[in-house]
Amino acid sequence: MTDLDKFRGMNPPEIDLISKKIHELLRDHARFIEIVNSLSGLFSEYELLMEYLKENNIVFQKEQADEKISPELLRLERNPILMRRILEQISERFYLSMRGLEKLDEALSQSKILFEKKSFLERNFHKS
Repeated sequence: MTDLDKFRGMNPPEIDLISKKIHELLRDHARFIEIVNSLSGLFSEYELLMEYLKENNIVFQKEQADEKISPELLRLERNPILMRRILEQISERFYLSMRGLEKLDEALSQSKILFEKKSFLERNFHKS
């Protein structure tokens, strides 16, 4: 029975608490994804503005832009592309970690069921 001592901290109430925290984090992750998705509208507006500036030859005459402005113009054009890439990487990493938490929650749920079965069997054993 000493092998069971290493599981002393894990019990159904502790499992419920951990599960609740996991579900809160998953809910927060869903909100994060909503926010990230809403940023794509911002990038679209930004790209439309850049396209308007190019079509109307405003600022993007690179041959005529001086050396100080030229790097800034390139950054303006690349910003949406870089930001999208960064947000996609963050979202993907966050999703993978959330998937790991979902698996942990499933395992905890199975553990709780086993704890409950063990308790049930112990009570029945003591009654007999």
